[in-house]
Amino acid sequence: MIARPYLLKSTLSLSAFAVLLFAMPLFAQVEQTTPEVDNSKFSSTGLVNSNSVFVRSGPGESYYATMKLDKGAKLTVVGMHFDWLKIQPPEGSFCYVAKSYVDRKGDADGRITKDAVNCRAGSSLNEMKVVTLCQLAQGTEVQILGEHEEYFKIKPPDKAYLFVAKQFVDPDPASMPVVQHAEQPVVNNPPAGNHGGSGVGVIPSPTHVDRPISRHGGAVVTPATNPSDTEMEVVTPAPAPAAAEAVVAADNFFEKTENDFTAATAKPLDQQPIDELIKAYQSLVDDEALAPTLRRIAQSRLATLKGRADAAGQLAAVRKNQQDLKQKQLALQAERKELEQRLANSAIRYAALGTLQPSSLQVGQGTLYRLTDPANGRTIVYLRSTDAKMNSFLGSFVGIRGDIVTDDKANLRYITPTDIVLVDPTKLNGTISAELMPTSLQPKDQTKTD
Repeated sequence: MIARPYLLKSTLSLSAFAVLLFAMPLFAQVEQTTPEVDNSKFSSTGLVNSNSVFVRSGPGESYYATMKLDKGAKLTVVGMHFDWLKIQPPEGSFCYVAKSYVDRKGDADGRITKDAVNCRAGSSLNEMKVVTLCQLAQGTEVQILGEHEEYFKIKPPDKAYLFVAKQFVDPDPASMPVVQHAEQPVVNNPPAGNHGGSGVGVIPSPTHVDRPISRHGGAVVTPATNPSDTEMEVVTPAPAPAAAEAVVAADNFFEKTENDFTAATAKPLDQQPIDELIKAYQSLVDDEALAPTLRRIAQSRLATLKGRADAAGQLAAVRKNQQDLKQKQLALQAERKELEQRLANSAIRYAALGTLQPSSLQVGQGTLYRLTDPANGRTIVYLRSTDAKMNSFLGSFVGIRGDIVTDDKANLRYITPTDIVLVDPTKLNGTISAELMPTSLQPKDQTKTD
């Protein structure tokens, strides 16, 4: 008897994705690069065999999902890495490249302006962009699909590939293998025990696919009589009646708990029954009748829920702080309005105030300078000028007159000065003010509420 399989990886990914979405404001995102996975000699097509299957930015659960596919979706498989299929990006996929390195021509055409520009995996499920799929050379033509912050969304280039778990893809009966690289050897039948490598590009046909080993243990695996086949004969001894009942009960409770977990994940964090789910999964972890594979999933769920419990506590603390801040803001509104009116009526007003410093960033016409906060050196705005007298003001606190302009291509704000004068910072907010001022020199009450 072969036990029925559980297609649970997509739900496992969903929980990890939900926690990640909540945790993004709290934890820094870590840059990742997909490992080098060679294409096989042949490519072929496969069919997704389940609903809500995640396509990922790399070959593993730790890589974020880029989209979901439903049963019947067709994929082009070009290689394999352990239990992950390397695929061409499905329809609807996109990548990110920094706007600073793209020369845009019209609405949809662009050209890369420097070598080794990172092409990052985009996702329709979240706003992450930390996984680099490939690098683009100078002069590479790209098709622009849209914009997001300082990035262009582009059609995935030829060197960009995504991944999907092998268990969720079946061979396409109508597929004919297509030669990709004749010089690369193809390994269609890895030796027993070897589940990795990137040589397998063609999804094995039904007569060349491993039969599932019972997840309840005790399976005996014997190779087929034809040594060229990868087919395995699996003989699973039937469990004793009492043990079988315990296994069924454990399986049923696992399935119910998984459904409860999925339903809870769809709710806001503070409405999820986290404590009850922790107790349920702890009992599953302690249940010896539960299959080892399912017990590992229960352990993973348990770790996820404990993380959610900590996040829920942090959320409650954050909301309390927000309520306190709201009360303070209401008390300061009158004073803030008075300050804004005083600044608007100041006798002397500049576009920006700060310490003039040189800039290491030089793009466009003229020389770029930085106007910085004297307390911490942070850039307030850039200045673009061809006037040599600007150098005589370097290191000085100055007032700048001129229009503030946003350079979309370089993704920065700058002023072309019409006037520059030395300013006494002790007179700020009295007789001197500016549209852009150093944060350290703003009134303390305004700094707290901004």
